[in-house]
Amino acid sequence: MASSKRALFGRLIRRATKKASEKLMSTVGGGLVSGMADTSSDAPSGGYQPKRNRYAEMQAEAKAAEEARRRLAQDGEADHDRGHSHTHDHGHSHDH
Repeated sequence: MASSKRALFGRLIRRATKKASEKLMSTVGGGLVSGMADTSSDAPSGGYQPKRNRYAEMQAEAKAAEEARRRLAQDGEADHDRGHSHTHDHGHSHDH
C-alpha cells in the first residue's frame, strides 16, 4: 500500500510540476512574442511609408476651396459695387 501511495504522490508532484512549468513557459513566451514585431498579415512592415497622405491632401483641398470661395466673394462684391449705395432693395437687377 505504501508503495502505491508513494507512486500516486510522485505522479501528482510530476503533474503539478509540469503544469507549473508549462504555465511559466506560456507566460514568459507570451511576453516575448508580444514584445516582438507584429507578424500578422495585415500589419504594415516597420519601414512602410505610404505613397501619399490622404488626410493632408483633403486638408489642402479644403483650404484651397475656402480660399477660392473667399476670392469669388471678394470679386463678386467688387463687381457688384458700382458706386451706388447698398441701402436699397435688392429685388432688382444691377445690370444697368
